[in-house]
Amino acid sequence: KKHKKNTKKSKMLIKGINNEFKQINGEKISKKMSEEEIFETLFKQDNIKQIKVERIVSNGNVTPEEEWYDQEQAEWVLIIKGEAKLKVKTKENKEEIIKLETGDAYYIEQHEKHQVIETTTPCIWLAIHIFFQ
Repeated sequence: KKHKKNTKKSKMLIKGINNEFKQINGEKISKKMSEEEIFETLFKQDNIKQIKVERIVSNGNVTPEEEWYDQEQAEWVLIIKGEAKLKVKTKENKEEIIKLETGDAYYIEQHEKHQVIETTTPCIWLAIHIFFQ
């Protein structure tokens, strides 16, 4: 399906990305941890709103139970470090739990309702937002 389990290729990618993210703005990640999520845009072209690459650091953060994300854009997420659980609503309006571990990726389609129901401290995501016209 859309959920991709660990592979040698993704583990190599994770190792390289982890090396890149060991420091944020000159400070070690561990010094930046707090209860709030950190969102850092890594790539975005201001004149073309088609792709945005973002690093998200979650620290046990979850979506409030009554709220659902329903995004205009599609989003591909990769867990760089840690674990997360998503709850998604299928096209049949059934709820499905997706467990993601280090190296796992998941593609969230446009308007696919979803919640983050669990994250480790820290949980580092690479998110690629894909805007369609």
